[in-house]
Formats: sequence, C-alpha cells, structure tokens
Amino acid sequence: MDWLLVGSSNELSELSAHSPVACPLGRKAPGSRIERDCVSYGLHRLLAHVRLSNKRARMTTLRLEHNVHLSVQTVEAGMDTPFKYDPQAALNAVLYVASRVAEPTFHKVSKLLYFADRKHLERYGRLIFGDNYVAMKNGPVPSRVYDLLKAARFNHFSVAAFEIEERMSGGRSVPVIRALQEPDLDELSQSDLLCLDEAIAEYGEKCFAELTSLSHDEAWKSADENDFISLEALARSLPNAEALLEQIWNPHP
Repeated sequence: MDWLLVGSSNELSELSAHSPVACPLGRKAPGSRIERDCVSYGLHRLLAHVRLSNKRARMTTLRLEHNVHLSVQTVEAGMDTPFKYDPQAALNAVLYVASRVAEPTFHKVSKLLYFADRKHLERYGRLIFGDNYVAMKNGPVPSRVYDLLKAARFNHFSVAAFEIEERMSGGRSVPVIRALQEPDLDELSQSDLLCLDEAIAEYGEKCFAELTSLSHDEAWKSADENDFISLEALARSLPNAEALLEQIWNPHP
C-alpha cells in the first residue's frame, strides 16, 4: 500500500520531523486534492493532539487493514518493552469486552482491558495485545486502542467491526462502543480470554467513579498525567514483581 505523507497543513506545523503523518490514499504531491481530503477528515487534529499531549516523541500512522477496521499504530520513542503490539488481538479484545458489558464506554472498556492485562502479565508474563498504557486523569488507557477509538469517533470513518454511539449521561455526551460483529476468538489465546472474562466479571458492573478509583494504583501513580506507564512500573505493582521482571527481560537465561 502506498502512503501519503501529509505535512503542509498549518495545524501540522507543530509536529516534529520525527513524527510524520501518513494517510493511505495514494502517493501525491503536497497540496494535492488527496492531501487536502486527508487533512479535511480531521487526521491532523487527532495526530496533533496525540503528538502534543505526550512528553515522549511519537510517530503515528493511520492505516486501513484488510478493509475491515481502522488501526492506529503508534511507535513510542523510549518505550523499552519486549512486547509487540498486535492490532488484531487489540481489536478483538475490544469487541469481546464491548459485547459483554451493559455500557461499553471508552472509559469502561479501557479500564477492563487494563485490569485484564494486569492479571495476564502477573500470571503469564506478557500483555494480551502489547499496548502501552497512558496515565490519564481518570486512570490508565491503552494508547493505541484509545487512538483507534478516537479516530472512529471524531473522524467518522466507516469501521466494519464496531461503531461509536453518543449517549447522554450527566448532561454530557459519552462515547459508547457498539460491536457490529462477533470477536474472532482465534486472535485471542485461552489465557487472554480467561483474564478478560475475570476482569469483566469482577469490574464490569462498576460505575465510572469506582473504576477510576480502582485504576489509580501504584503503576498509575508512578507516571505523570498523560505520560506513559513504564512496563517496569506496571510489573512492580504486582505481587511477583522481581520474578516477573526477570522473566520479561531474561526469558531465555
């Protein structure tokens, strides 16, 4: 697939040379109609927000994978982790959670994924889909998954796997994920499903305030607001921290 590097918009001028914006619309010269169309979809606003809201430099690309869903793939400079982000596992984890709780808001789904990842890391020494978590005001958020959800919400892309509904709650609009297809369970392991099921059973009916409070754990406290939670901090917040860190960084002694 060809990529269009978009960089002439004034709103993109604040992005560093290390953070190009890519749009899968074909290779065209700057200022072309395709470039303007790409920018007009609001990608520049999303990416400028993503780039400027975090302290570490990031390169973000948007891509259409197999014409099924929009994936936002982010590579964070300085995020030292042995885990590779798996966009298919991430998408299907989102679908799995969203189809099994009553109000699958961005907040609730993000927190359930976080709690499931904590369980999976503690027991099996890896994260379910390899995302990095950001310490946002209301608790940890999986970075790439959140980028995907925001892109679907604000840029009105047609995503075959799910759609975002706006529901009023407390006088404000709250984004809710509505799954349009069943998750592909072949993309998730039995241990992935076990930890997701446990997180849903334990936390799925809790309210916004409860989920926020529970997610404000030692790992979340270790990072500044809107900064990344390091894998080491996440591991050290678990009971088997030392053994887990040894297993993560030295899997083949």
